[in-house]
Amino acid sequence: MTATATATAVAFAGSGLLRPDGAPPDGGPVVLRSRCGRLISLHPERWHAAPPPEEVAALAGLADPVIDLACGPGRLVRHLLDAGVRAMGVDTAPDAVAAARHRGVPALQADLWSPLPGEGAWGAVLLFDGNIGIGADPVALLARCRRLLAPGGTVVAEVGPPGSGAGPLEVRIERGSWASHWFPWAVVGADDIDGLAGPAGFEVRELRGRGFRRFAHLAAAR
Repeated sequence: MTATATATAVAFAGSGLLRPDGAPPDGGPVVLRSRCGRLISLHPERWHAAPPPEEVAALAGLADPVIDLACGPGRLVRHLLDAGVRAMGVDTAPDAVAAARHRGVPALQADLWSPLPGEGAWGAVLLFDGNIGIGADPVALLARCRRLLAPGGTVVAEVGPPGSGAGPLEVRIERGSWASHWFPWAVVGADDIDGLAGPAGFEVRELRGRGFRRFAHLAAAR
């Protein structure tokens, strides 16, 4: 596992946000705080719930099989399986994988940079909940996703509203009086994704959603 993946996994594992029994965490607001003072809201209650309509719409029509990177407790994979779509999740955090398996989701504890099952054969790769910011290098992460995809496959990446982009950042999780160590992150806004997709070999085929939740569908550039 890379140092970046280890740092991120340890931060989330220590946060108590990913309970192995799949129950949502107790407590108040949870944020990522950057060293420069920027606050990024996290929504752990959403990770443990059924996908809301905007996520269901973003998942509709994807070619299977689908792999969800940093899947957390596995809500997206569970939805896809229930819809008859072959899917699995990957996460570095052991409690996330335990929670996903608790809800009957096939989940692998692994670094997304390490060799994964089905390299070059996935119909779609998911990067929801700001996961395009993992490692603070969205271009490198998208290039990694392209190596996972079958020809004609799709990456679905959640992005923020225009003007929200920032990175590379060093952030930590803050939950009440508890704080994690610092780890690398980035935030990608809807107005950033074209410029990041191109260097990774993608073009933006569609941008769905509005407000704070938008989903970019990326296809390999012709």
